[in-house]
Amino acid sequence: MDENRIEGAANEGVGRIQDAWGGLIGDTEDQAKGKWRQARGAAQELFGRARDQMRDQVGQRSRQAKDRLDRTVDLIEARPMAAVGVAAFVGLTLGLLMKSGRSSKVVYLKH
Repeated sequence: MDENRIEGAANEGVGRIQDAWGGLIGDTEDQAKGKWRQARGAAQELFGRARDQMRDQVGQRSRQAKDRLDRTVDLIEARPMAAVGVAAFVGLTLGLLMKSGRSSKVVYLKH
């Protein structure tokens, strides 16, 4: 659990107590400080949740990429000649596509 979530929940709880205490004794400044602390704590907790979710997503994507890479390596090791053929075909195709995209004409402009 992210420390922002823990600290945010604590701030939110303390803010509620401070708000209630200010209301009980009639101190509007204490109430306002309590409401502010509650809001700050809620935002901090929300940030922590978002960070945890992002960390989980990155970890999941990383594991998926590693699994795909492992399967690709296994396939290459099982059929090395087929892998060389596919690599040569892809390289040749990309080379031809890149060459056909370039213009061989040179245009000079006069002033």
